[in-house]
Amino acid sequence: MSKADKRPFFPEVKQVQQNPGAWIIPEKGLVIYAGANAMQAAKFMKEALTESCSWDIQLVEDEYERILLTCSGVDMQHQILDVPQEAEGYACSVSEQGMLIQANAYRGFLYGWFAMEQWLKAMSEEKEGKLALPYVTCRDWPDVAVRGHHFDFKGSVPLMSYVQETMERLARLKINTLLIEYEDQFPYASIPHVHKKNGYTSAEIRDMLDYVELYGMEVIPFIQCLGHVDYMLKHQEYAHLREDGLTFQLCPCHPGSLELVKKMIDEIVAWHPASRYIHIGVDEAMALGRCERCQGWLQETASARGREDRSKVDLFIDYVSQVADYVVSKGKKPMLWDDMFHSEKCVYRLKELPEGTAICSWSYYDNGRSNWVWWAGSYYSSKQWLEKDPGAIPKLNWLEDLPELEQDKIRAYWDAGEYPLYGTNNIPWIREYQELGVEVFGASCARGADHSNQWFANQNERIENVLFWAKYAKDSGLSGVISSAWTRFYSLSPSIEPWETGWLPQAAHACCAWQTSTSRDDFEALWTYLYAEGDPNLLKAIHLMEQGVNSLKSHYYFAAQLLLHQCEMKNPQMQRYVAFLKSAAKFSELVILLDIALREVEWVMYDLTNQPLGSDVIIQRGMKALDGLLADVGKWEQHALAICSDWMLRSEAEEMVMSKLHPFKVRAQVVKKHRSGQLQVEAETLEVR
Repeated sequence: MSKADKRPFFPEVKQVQQNPGAWIIPEKGLVIYAGANAMQAAKFMKEALTESCSWDIQLVEDEYERILLTCSGVDMQHQILDVPQEAEGYACSVSEQGMLIQANAYRGFLYGWFAMEQWLKAMSEEKEGKLALPYVTCRDWPDVAVRGHHFDFKGSVPLMSYVQETMERLARLKINTLLIEYEDQFPYASIPHVHKKNGYTSAEIRDMLDYVELYGMEVIPFIQCLGHVDYMLKHQEYAHLREDGLTFQLCPCHPGSLELVKKMIDEIVAWHPASRYIHIGVDEAMALGRCERCQGWLQETASARGREDRSKVDLFIDYVSQVADYVVSKGKKPMLWDDMFHSEKCVYRLKELPEGTAICSWSYYDNGRSNWVWWAGSYYSSKQWLEKDPGAIPKLNWLEDLPELEQDKIRAYWDAGEYPLYGTNNIPWIREYQELGVEVFGASCARGADHSNQWFANQNERIENVLFWAKYAKDSGLSGVISSAWTRFYSLSPSIEPWETGWLPQAAHACCAWQTSTSRDDFEALWTYLYAEGDPNLLKAIHLMEQGVNSLKSHYYFAAQLLLHQCEMKNPQMQRYVAFLKSAAKFSELVILLDIALREVEWVMYDLTNQPLGSDVIIQRGMKALDGLLADVGKWEQHALAICSDWMLRSEAEEMVMSKLHPFKVRAQVVKKHRSGQLQVEAETLEVR
């Protein structure tokens, strides 16, 4: 590939002008001049150049807010580049003076260095024993202000070394925010029973937060304050706070619930002084108002206010307002999921929450124009799809069956000229949130949205979802987008996909949130060139796996494995990624083949009296095939356990790996046990005869 054809930047830089000439970089006498706000980014520059090029570089604090890599003795006349006005904007150049980066703030300097590092790796060439770097001028800034990634520590919990490595990789993708869901990994001093054995220590949390600062990121701590609290309520010490005896949800009327949440907020705020937001969850509160205490509250408050009754929405708003008020009292902005508001048809009541409360609207299958809308806790489509294509819609709930007022409401926000067949997107209520003056963030999903028992997400759905949200965030004026990456659907369920399998959709989120004009084709070309080291087989294999998801045919996964075995990456991180793709392709192939093999032999559990099944060659062949697959399962488990144990605690890796194919092993055991019984009965019958 010629240098003119190379695309060195990921995400793409908005304005790039390659100029005639090249800076001939001397091997000795190099100096980095850096202003106070740029100093840490300059240290990263020095470390990287010293390691990759073995240059002896001096780092000097400068009076100017810039990073200048030059040769000692060069005229130090101060250049001024045209830095974009955006907070994270930066400008950089390579000229006869050297490499210059200017920015408005630390993140801009950091991102400017990451861009120049990519330019150096892609475009430099050796001339007469010295490195020549083409002249260039760049200006760059993000399209979406908050570009977040979700650290979900519920499941497949990684070693802290892997977390720190992930943070560096995300920063290089220009991700600037981390939504951290600690769950039982946080060492709460006030509620010690919650901390998981072998969970993160205070020292590890401190190291992680130091990394956050180094890489210019902001943390949004995430504390579930109503539902999804199994990790606490499974302990007997907190059983009295369960809603109707359920471990999933706190009782909002028990005074101990708010007291517990306040303790958690106090500690989280103390650990995260720089965080602007605290995410308090409140999604999927499915058991709301069920217990006697909550029923009593509804009756008492209704009577006190001269009303016949009150709804569970009143209970929800009352409790959430108290939690949000407490967050505000700590100098932070509350953030919460939006689903309960449109599920309970009470979006208008957002205005009752404290001023400054932010909504995070999540939709994981949205990619724009949609034939269904999320309303009242379910998916609604037009009845016309029964004749048009019933397989194209997710549920058989009909818009036409809703009350007229609800249809009018949906049409007001969803209709884009094709009603009722199509609408704007799955979550049209964002416009209503904005009309109420509420700050809105979007939430896409890079990993963990599909099924609990899988090893690899549907990459096409994940990528289309993150690309949609990035573009929608810019076009609709959202404050930002956080790409969620769930590890369990809830605390007591098995782990979903490993962290390592979500890098492609996460890279798509980062790439498009920075530069929303990036198309799917452009993203894949950039990713293949810069991360897949130019090897097209890696993306071809992923596309084959997507076809396997859509067709449920194992041959696609087999073909993907053949391609992946040809992918020889130089980068250790990409080597690990390819290893996980191989394990994912084998896993998916096994799932399909096991299901087919079991269906071929499970019928033997039906008692066919007087049939000599012991000598049936078809059954013998089927059981032999099943035994072969079970042997492959054992090999897959050992391999998966080995590659997971490199970045996870062994106990975490064992739970995730051994839970995946366990249902098939149980089905096989039942069949084999029944088969053994049949053979024994037949043998005894023959003896009698």
